[in-house]
Amino acid sequence: MKLKTFLIMSQILAIVVSISLLGITNFYYMYRNVKEEVHYKNDMLARANAQHISEILEDAVRLMLQIKDVYESNNDKEKDKVDEFIAQIVAREPFFESMEILNSQGNVVNTIPQNSDLLDLNHSRYEFFQKIKDGENLYWSSSFVSMQTGRPTVILAMPMKDGVLAGYLDLQRISDLTDSFSANYGKQLFLVVTDAKG
Repeated sequence: MKLKTFLIMSQILAIVVSISLLGITNFYYMYRNVKEEVHYKNDMLARANAQHISEILEDAVRLMLQIKDVYESNNDKEKDKVDEFIAQIVAREPFFESMEILNSQGNVVNTIPQNSDLLDLNHSRYEFFQKIKDGENLYWSSSFVSMQTGRPTVILAMPMKDGVLAGYLDLQRISDLTDSFSANYGKQLFLVVTDAKG
Protein backbone atom coordinates (compact mmCIF):
# COMPACT_ATOMS: atom_id res chain seq x y z
CA MET A 1 0.00 0.00 0.00
CA LYS A 2 2.76 2.38 0.90
CA LEU A 3 4.52 1.67 -2.38
CA LYS A 4 1.34 2.31 -4.36
CA THR A 5 0.79 5.63 -2.52
CA PHE A 6 4.40 6.60 -3.06
CA LEU A 7 4.17 5.88 -6.81
CA ILE A 8 0.91 7.86 -7.16
CA MET A 9 2.34 10.78 -5.20
CA SER A 10 5.57 10.76 -7.21
CA GLN A 11 3.58 10.72 -10.49
CA ILE A 12 1.38 13.61 -9.29
CA LEU A 13 4.49 15.50 -8.20
CA ALA A 14 6.16 14.85 -11.58
CA ILE A 15 3.04 16.14 -13.40
CA VAL A 16 2.77 19.23 -11.17
CA VAL A 17 6.49 20.02 -11.56
CA SER A 18 6.28 19.54 -15.36
CA ILE A 19 3.19 21.77 -15.63
CA SER A 20 4.83 24.40 -13.37
CA LEU A 21 8.04 24.40 -15.43
CA LEU A 22 6.04 24.63 -18.65
CA GLY A 23 3.97 27.51 -17.22
CA ILE A 24 7.08 29.37 -16.00
CA THR A 25 8.79 28.89 -19.37
CA ASN A 26 5.71 30.09 -21.27
CA PHE A 27 5.34 33.08 -18.93
CA TYR A 28 9.02 33.98 -19.40
CA TYR A 29 8.78 33.88 -23.21
CA MET A 30 5.48 35.77 -23.25
CA TYR A 31 6.91 38.42 -20.88
CA ARG A 32 10.04 38.73 -23.01
CA ASN A 33 8.02 39.06 -26.22
CA VAL A 34 5.70 41.68 -24.71
CA LYS A 35 8.70 43.58 -23.31
CA GLU A 36 10.46 43.51 -26.70
CA GLU A 37 7.29 44.67 -28.43
CA VAL A 38 6.84 47.55 -25.96
CA HIS A 39 10.50 48.57 -26.44
CA TYR A 40 10.10 48.38 -30.20
CA LYS A 41 6.93 50.52 -30.17
CA ASN A 42 8.48 53.04 -27.76
CA ASP A 43 11.56 53.24 -29.97
CA MET A 44 9.38 53.83 -33.03
CA LEU A 45 7.43 56.58 -31.23
CA ALA A 46 10.63 58.22 -30.00
CA ARG A 47 12.11 58.14 -33.51
CA ALA A 48 8.92 59.60 -35.00
CA ASN A 49 8.91 62.41 -32.42
CA ALA A 50 12.62 63.06 -32.98
CA GLN A 51 12.04 63.21 -36.75
CA HIS A 52 9.15 65.63 -36.28
CA ILE A 53 11.21 67.90 -34.00
CA SER A 54 14.12 67.76 -36.45
CA GLU A 55 11.82 68.78 -39.31
CA ILE A 56 10.46 71.72 -37.29
CA LEU A 57 13.99 72.99 -36.65
CA GLU A 58 15.11 72.38 -40.25
CA ASP A 59 12.04 74.25 -41.54
CA ALA A 60 12.93 77.21 -39.32
CA VAL A 61 16.48 77.28 -40.73
CA ARG A 62 15.13 77.03 -44.29
CA LEU A 63 12.73 79.92 -43.68
CA MET A 64 15.54 82.03 -42.27
CA LEU A 65 17.75 81.28 -45.27
CA GLN A 66 14.93 82.34 -47.59
CA ILE A 67 14.41 85.58 -45.66
CA LYS A 68 18.16 86.24 -45.81
CA ASP A 69 18.15 85.65 -49.58
CA VAL A 70 15.21 88.03 -50.09
CA TYR A 71 16.96 90.81 -48.16
CA GLU A 72 20.31 90.27 -49.87
CA SER A 73 18.83 90.18 -53.37
CA ASN A 74 16.79 93.40 -53.08
CA ASN A 75 18.03 96.96 -53.09
CA ASP A 76 17.25 99.71 -50.59
CA LYS A 77 14.63 101.28 -52.87
CA GLU A 78 12.29 98.33 -52.29
CA LYS A 79 13.03 98.04 -48.56
CA ASP A 80 9.48 98.89 -47.39
CA LYS A 81 7.91 96.33 -49.74
CA VAL A 82 10.43 93.69 -48.71
CA ASP A 83 9.85 94.41 -45.00
CA GLU A 84 6.09 94.10 -45.48
CA PHE A 85 6.47 90.87 -47.45
CA ILE A 86 8.81 89.32 -44.85
CA ALA A 87 6.57 90.46 -41.96
CA GLN A 88 3.64 88.63 -43.60
CA ILE A 89 5.72 85.47 -43.96
CA VAL A 90 6.89 85.60 -40.33
CA ALA A 91 3.33 86.22 -39.11
CA ARG A 92 1.99 83.28 -41.14
CA GLU A 93 4.69 80.79 -40.20
CA PRO A 94 4.69 79.51 -36.59
CA PHE A 95 8.45 79.62 -36.11
CA PHE A 96 9.76 83.03 -35.10
CA GLU A 97 8.32 85.48 -32.62
CA SER A 98 10.53 88.18 -34.17
CA MET A 99 13.69 88.78 -36.18
CA GLU A 100 16.41 91.39 -36.17
CA ILE A 101 18.89 92.53 -38.77
CA LEU A 102 22.14 93.85 -37.32
CA ASN A 103 24.80 95.81 -39.14
CA SER A 104 28.49 94.91 -38.98
CA GLN A 105 28.90 96.88 -35.72
CA GLY A 106 26.10 94.93 -34.01
CA ASN A 107 23.47 97.69 -34.11
CA VAL A 108 19.88 96.66 -34.83
CA VAL A 109 18.94 98.28 -38.16
CA ASN A 110 15.66 96.48 -38.81
CA THR A 111 13.15 94.36 -36.92
CA ILE A 112 10.38 92.04 -38.06
CA PRO A 113 7.72 92.89 -37.09
CA GLN A 114 8.63 96.56 -36.97
CA ASN A 115 9.61 97.76 -33.50
CA SER A 116 11.23 101.19 -33.47
CA ASP A 117 12.13 100.79 -29.76
CA LEU A 118 14.72 98.17 -30.71
CA LEU A 119 16.39 100.12 -33.51
CA ASP A 120 19.99 101.14 -32.82
CA LEU A 121 20.32 98.78 -29.83
CA ASN A 122 23.80 97.35 -29.86
CA HIS A 123 24.12 93.56 -29.65
CA SER A 124 27.84 93.40 -30.42
CA ARG A 125 28.55 91.84 -26.99
CA TYR A 126 25.91 89.14 -27.43
CA GLU A 127 27.30 85.67 -27.99
CA PHE A 128 25.33 85.09 -31.21
CA PHE A 129 26.84 88.21 -32.81
CA GLN A 130 30.37 87.33 -31.72
CA LYS A 131 30.07 83.73 -32.95
CA ILE A 132 28.83 84.84 -36.37
CA LYS A 133 31.61 87.43 -36.60
CA ASP A 134 34.08 84.67 -35.71
CA GLY A 135 32.98 82.75 -38.80
CA GLU A 136 30.12 80.46 -37.75
CA ASN A 137 27.54 80.03 -40.51
CA LEU A 138 24.69 79.12 -38.19
CA TYR A 139 24.44 79.75 -34.47
CA TRP A 140 21.93 78.28 -31.99
CA SER A 141 21.79 79.87 -28.55
CA SER A 142 20.89 78.06 -25.37
CA SER A 143 17.17 78.13 -24.68
CA PHE A 144 15.63 80.83 -22.51
CA VAL A 145 12.18 82.12 -21.63
CA SER A 146 11.20 85.02 -23.87
CA MET A 147 10.36 88.24 -22.03
CA GLN A 148 8.01 89.08 -24.89
CA THR A 149 5.93 85.88 -24.98
CA GLY A 150 6.89 83.97 -21.81
CA ARG A 151 7.59 80.89 -23.94
CA PRO A 152 10.77 78.86 -24.47
CA THR A 153 12.92 80.45 -27.17
CA VAL A 154 16.35 80.23 -28.79
CA ILE A 155 18.21 82.72 -30.94
CA LEU A 156 19.06 81.42 -34.37
CA ALA A 157 21.62 83.61 -36.16
CA MET A 158 23.39 83.59 -39.50
CA PRO A 159 25.66 86.00 -41.36
CA MET A 160 24.28 88.38 -43.96
CA LYS A 161 26.11 90.37 -46.60
CA ASP A 162 26.49 93.43 -44.35
CA GLY A 163 25.76 92.05 -40.90
CA VAL A 164 23.79 89.39 -39.05
CA LEU A 165 20.25 88.04 -39.25
CA ALA A 166 18.94 86.89 -35.85
CA GLY A 167 15.64 85.11 -35.34
CA TYR A 168 13.96 84.48 -32.00
CA LEU A 169 12.71 80.94 -32.54
CA ASP A 170 9.61 80.04 -30.52
CA LEU A 171 10.05 76.53 -29.08
CA GLN A 172 6.48 76.15 -27.80
CA ARG A 173 5.58 73.51 -30.42
CA ILE A 174 8.59 71.43 -29.42
CA SER A 175 7.85 72.00 -25.74
CA ASP A 176 4.27 70.78 -26.27
CA LEU A 177 5.54 67.65 -28.04
CA THR A 178 7.99 66.86 -25.26
CA ASP A 179 5.33 67.51 -22.59
CA SER A 180 2.96 65.03 -24.22
CA PHE A 181 5.80 62.53 -24.61
CA SER A 182 6.68 62.91 -20.91
CA ALA A 183 3.02 62.57 -19.91
CA ASN A 184 2.83 59.24 -21.76
CA TYR A 185 6.17 57.86 -20.61
CA GLY A 186 6.71 59.35 -17.18
CA LYS A 187 8.22 62.45 -15.63
CA GLN A 188 11.59 60.77 -15.08
CA LEU A 189 12.10 60.84 -18.86
CA PHE A 190 14.28 63.68 -20.15
CA LEU A 191 14.23 64.86 -23.74
CA VAL A 192 17.14 66.90 -25.05
CA VAL A 193 17.58 68.61 -28.41
CA THR A 194 21.22 69.11 -29.34
CA ASP A 195 23.08 70.64 -32.24
CA ALA A 196 25.43 68.65 -34.47
CA LYS A 197 28.23 69.07 -31.91
CA GLY A 198 26.12 67.50 -29.16
